[in-house]
Amino acid sequence: MPNTPRVDKVEYERRIRIVQEWLVDDWPYQDVISQIIKKWDLEERQAKRYIKCARERWSKAAQAEINEKLARRIESLQKLKRSMKAEYIGTPAGMHAQLAVEKEIIKLEGIAAPQKLEHSGKDGKPLMPTETVHRVIFEDYGGA
Repeated sequence: MPNTPRVDKVEYERRIRIVQEWLVDDWPYQDVISQIIKKWDLEERQAKRYIKCARERWSKAAQAEINEKLARRIESLQKLKRSMKAEYIGTPAGMHAQLAVEKEIIKLEGIAAPQKLEHSGKDGKPLMPTETVHRVIFEDYGGA
């Protein structure tokens, strides 16, 4: 059982970065574990924690980037709404434009109620292939 002292924050961050590089290089999971154990004299359990931490950091970074893009887009739409020329404010066209921008902001913020989509045929009946589709599929292509 390895008996290594705890590493400081800088060394830990360096190790996680090295593990991320191995993962980017597409090393097999077991090879990464073996390399961590060999290189830093750690238990398998700790090696798995290193891998988990390396992967979580990517997820957090990706989510932060998405959130930043979303915030920029929302701010851009709000600026667009504020920059409407005075001559259009209060007119039907201006109000329509503001409403369109507001709808887009609501959609991006995820505060709109989800819409239920139901696919059905005429008069709410189930969708069924037409005779033409049936003939093309089954007769023209050797079907039953």
